[in-house]
Amino acid sequence: MKKLFSILTIIFIFAFPNVVSATTKEYYIDNVNIQAEILQNGDVNVTENLGYDFNGDFNGIFRNLKLNNTLGYKISEVYSIDENGHKQLISEADNEADYTYKLIDNGDSIQIKVFCPSSNEKKSFFFNYTIEKAAKKYSDLSQLYWNFYTVENVSSIKEGSLNLSLNNSNFDSSVFHYDVFGDGDFETTYNDKSVSVNFKNLTSLLGIKLNFQKEFLNDIPEINSTAPTEVESQYQSSTDLNGKCIAFIALFISLGLGGIGFGFFINKLKFKKELEKYRSKFTFIPNEIYVEPPSSTSPALIDLLMNEKVVSKEILTPTLFYLVKKGYYTISESTYYSGKNKSNNLKEDLIFTRVHSKGLPKENHLVFLIDWFSMYEVNGSFSLQKIKKRIQSQSEAQKFINKLNEWIAEVFEDADSYTFFKTIGNKRILRNKYYNEKLKWLSYKNYLINSKENLEHKNLTNIDDPLIYATALDIDYDDIKVILNSLSKDIKRNSSEIPEFSYLYCNNYLFYSLLVNDINGDAHINIDNSPNSTSSSFGGFSSGSGFTGGGGGGSGAF
Repeated sequence: MKKLFSILTIIFIFAFPNVVSATTKEYYIDNVNIQAEILQNGDVNVTENLGYDFNGDFNGIFRNLKLNNTLGYKISEVYSIDENGHKQLISEADNEADYTYKLIDNGDSIQIKVFCPSSNEKKSFFFNYTIEKAAKKYSDLSQLYWNFYTVENVSSIKEGSLNLSLNNSNFDSSVFHYDVFGDGDFETTYNDKSVSVNFKNLTSLLGIKLNFQKEFLNDIPEINSTAPTEVESQYQSSTDLNGKCIAFIALFISLGLGGIGFGFFINKLKFKKELEKYRSKFTFIPNEIYVEPPSSTSPALIDLLMNEKVVSKEILTPTLFYLVKKGYYTISESTYYSGKNKSNNLKEDLIFTRVHSKGLPKENHLVFLIDWFSMYEVNGSFSLQKIKKRIQSQSEAQKFINKLNEWIAEVFEDADSYTFFKTIGNKRILRNKYYNEKLKWLSYKNYLINSKENLEHKNLTNIDDPLIYATALDIDYDDIKVILNSLSKDIKRNSSEIPEFSYLYCNNYLFYSLLVNDINGDAHINIDNSPNSTSSSFGGFSSGSGFTGGGGGGSGAF
């Protein structure tokens, strides 16, 4: 028995090192804030601020920079700022004296080892460095696919940010897109000058795949291929290992807490058994391929059907265009002058005009959406650019956000009225009928992804369906671009048979989406006193497990 106790004690020490060491010394990383600027030669200038909280005595910190897809790093400045605002310059040297740093080449990474004593205090460390040739120039666009920070040596980073821009240039909206990789709570925003990412409780990595105009990288040779569109889960083995470790720790805790974990395990088995019993009562679709949407349900309800727990704020955009497709609005392009000097303030605009003879849809969330945007109408029409101007005030921005949240609640209520869900134990699951619908939509999604270059169109009046439902189906932006190219070929061949809206929407999908997304994003940012920004809805978000780009490396203390 003593031997068993000793073994368990050793396991506990290795499983919870911070708990055991708490009486001696420990540290936390409260924030990681990164400013990055892409240069015309493919280099990236970085200013990085790491906020440490030291409990105990420490000799310094270190920052690891992975040599993955880069020629190297040039370190230009290192310094610290303490709680009193005192700035301490840190110079490069090999003698390991206080307030110096040295560079250590570990083969696959460079370590900046900083000798800066700290004791029971908070201190911020700043690094200015250049990543050499991180951005790549392809035949169709330029791309930065980079992991700016990996969480190592601590359980999580409390909060932080990443701001990314082009040197003396704006983003071209025709190719601009980004995907953020990480976990925790994320909020991303953009405008034509920069992309900003804010996060809380980061436990994996802070990565981004940014597409921008090919012409910007004018000082580097072109890679003779298009930008890669597929990502592979190089972190999967690590994720699986972490899952096993967590399961083992959970089992160990359950032993120590005397059966609590066992009870949870029994409940989980019971839920699984009841779920299997319930699913067995229904005959689900065979391996059938859906080349068209299984139904004409609104994108918002499909988004909830696929995610089951949440409705994305980004689904507002395709739902508005869904209403146009269904005949509740018509759209027309226009020109908007945002200032007195018309020649310098010309903006493209999109006008939605209500078709009152159509009546109202039956779903409450669609009726709510029409009623919501009627507050912006003038003579039965609303202008996207005028809505953007109106929500520059915090009060109007707050009204927009409140309405957006109310609209999402209406989507849930409509799902409940259709009885999407039932409860087994204390868990909410899709009813068999709607789980079967989800399988159909997954089949349609797989068809779109696998056949994106050669899509079939049984009915040309629905040629825009892949774009209407792409957000709800969480289709990657790069796949959407391929789908767009495929649709454009069919449109050219059959332009006389395609409805006017479908023709306009397919040919201007990126532009139209950006216009609506701007409103959604501006409203969120204007609440925080940051006008002229827009939201992440022209981007995507993925877990850290899907990242296959360059860079990486975290930090610690010693």
